[in-house]
Amino acid sequence: MARSGGSVASPAVKRLLALLAGGLGLRAFLRRRREPALASSPAAGLRAKLDEARAVAPGPEPEPEPQPEPEPEAQPVVDAAPSDAAPLPEPEPDARPGGDEDARRADVHARARQAIEDLGEPQAKDDG
Repeated sequence: MARSGGSVASPAVKRLLALLAGGLGLRAFLRRRREPALASSPAAGLRAKLDEARAVAPGPEPEPEPQPEPEPEAQPVVDAAPSDAAPLPEPEPDARPGGDEDARRADVHARARQAIEDLGEPQAKDDG
């Protein structure tokens, strides 16, 4: 005799599955309900640490009295450039302040382009 439209599982198995599902559901419900009580919010923990630090830390230290600045002593001039470095070129007479700004600007750009080309030359010799 074949059952049509019915379940293959016996009533005992159905009860066991229902009991298992109910137990898992109850466990999840109780765990969720208990979590907020056990784990307080992070803000509360930080507030407690801050309160402890304030209770332990003494008041602010008094500021030290400002001392007068010592007068600068004459120090020997130290040559920052190595001895084998090329000396810096003297400024041209038209490059002084008060001259034509466009001419000065063009001169600065021209010298910068020349410096870039000079730096690029050794690389070009090594490659070719």
